[in-house]
Amino acid sequence: MSLTRLLITAKALIPGTTKTRLRLRPEATARLQSAVIGDAVEKASALGPTVVAGTPADALNLVEPLLPQGVRLFAQGGGTSGRGCSTPPRASSRRAWSPS
Repeated sequence: MSLTRLLITAKALIPGTTKTRLRLRPEATARLQSAVIGDAVEKASALGPTVVAGTPADALNLVEPLLPQGVRLFAQGGGTSGRGCSTPPRASSRRAWSPS
């Protein structure tokens, strides 16, 4: 069994906190973020097992509905999106991260 996984980092869809440089209304940027996450997960899942590291940890409930069955979600440790995960993942919801 392969332990290879595709990792996607995802920032929760909180209006006013995502895609702020686009100069769109906060609700529009949250919808755009939703589409970006959904598209990335769909494409990655077609290539192989996929996991999503979400941030902030207390808003993963906003990311989870965007994920198809079988895609695992965990809280991104340390740093913020784009800076990598510097600490081990923390289990979240029914899709807890595991190497298998």
